[in-house]
Amino acid sequence: MSKFYIYLFNFIIGSIIGSHLLVVVQRFETENFISSTSHCDSCKIPLTLLNQIPIFSFIKYKGHCFFCKTTIPIETFYCEFLGGIAFLPLNPYTDQFSYLLVTFIFLISIFDYFDQSFPLSTILPLIWIITFSSPKLSYDFIEWMLIIIVISVFLLMNLKNKLGLG
Repeated sequence: MSKFYIYLFNFIIGSIIGSHLLVVVQRFETENFISSTSHCDSCKIPLTLLNQIPIFSFIKYKGHCFFCKTTIPIETFYCEFLGGIAFLPLNPYTDQFSYLLVTFIFLISIFDYFDQSFPLSTILPLIWIITFSSPKLSYDFIEWMLIIIVISVFLLMNLKNKLGLG
């Protein structure tokens, strides 16, 4: 499989995971974020499949709900896009634990961005993943550049006092 297809696969998977992690954070302890249907937070109308495609639906509807035209927060787009970028350097053949590691680190980052803290229940799986996995840091130049971009965006958010206060 060529590297382009791996990057494309990882970006799509990462944007889907980033979108769902935002839902987890927004509905944590208030709604069932696993089995309940996706809906607009404003009008509560269930979203169609087309309305749920990460990044594409945000751009297609210009950041507004298809039904009630309420503005969708820009953080939705950021989480989907950064989720896609965060997963780019991973290799599905050798980095299976890295997918879990990035998922939980990203989840903690989103919690920290919104609440300046995160639940203990998110750190325990992360500790398990770090303890029982041995990720290989054999990334090439482009992959390191993507990692640096993601870290830079998080540092920029930190300068705005939105990240790192937890």
